[in-house]
Amino acid sequence: MMFIGLAPSPAETGRAVAALAVTTEEERADGVLVVADWKFGRKDQVEPAEENCQLLFLALAFATALGIAGSSAAVVVARIELRFVGEDGVYVDGRNVTWGELCAFADELGALAERIDAGAQPKISHACGKCPSKARCPAWDGLWLSIVEQNRHASDALLAPPTGVESARLMHFAA
Repeated sequence: MMFIGLAPSPAETGRAVAALAVTTEEERADGVLVVADWKFGRKDQVEPAEENCQLLFLALAFATALGIAGSSAAVVVARIELRFVGEDGVYVDGRNVTWGELCAFADELGALAERIDAGAQPKISHACGKCPSKARCPAWDGLWLSIVEQNRHASDALLAPPTGVESARLMHFAA
């Protein structure tokens, strides 16, 4: 199967730009699902396969739709790959995914959906640094209030050394 998305995007440049997304799925002879996300841009603007939640989500979606499952948590059921197309050929960044990883990711997504349904606020994570919505995100307001609660003067909280693991984490994100 191949999925192609094409969308005009006048964005910030003021001119029409076409965005192309191509994802392919195939099943190897050994039954392992291969999910490849073809990239036509810079490698440094994409999370590596080892940390790429989009690829893991696609592997979960395809495995679910195709009824692919493992007999134990350690069984490799998928291979996720970023395939970068360049002038010098195709560079592949990939990794194998076990049944246990897919199940854990499905559980994580289920828990996230439950938190959203319950009205939970977003949390600050490693992805926040790259997020274009960071300036308007309510999680950052919560962080600011938390720093103020820890120390009545927010500037003092940023200048003083952390008092524990939690305050070190908060100060790291605030800096």
